[in-house]
Amino acid sequence: MMGRTLNYDVGIIITLTISVGSAIIAYAGGFVVYDVYNLPAWIFGPLGVYTLVYAYTKKESSYFSAGGITFLAIAMMSMFYRLVNVVVMIGIFLIVVGVMATITYMREPKKTLQK
Repeated sequence: MMGRTLNYDVGIIITLTISVGSAIIAYAGGFVVYDVYNLPAWIFGPLGVYTLVYAYTKKESSYFSAGGITFLAIAMMSMFYRLVNVVVMIGIFLIVVGVMATITYMREPKKTLQK
């Protein structure tokens, strides 16, 4: 017997709740040094991973893949802002989105005009 399937919006709420709870424990427990610029990584990183996993399992993969890559790019910029120039990361993100758009365009069947 199979249970209910997980909708995207329900999964996002669950992922966000677990992520914020983990961040609170990590910062309040003294496991991680507080840095306000790292906070988006706690939110957008898990959301990006969840969105990419959801995209992999659903038919609307290009739409959710673009969202997942965007979430992960924001998380990476937040995590590595001290090590890598943010403008370089934005450039890499734009290249990845361009490649994804090209692959998506090439995969779709050619549409013909009907009169």
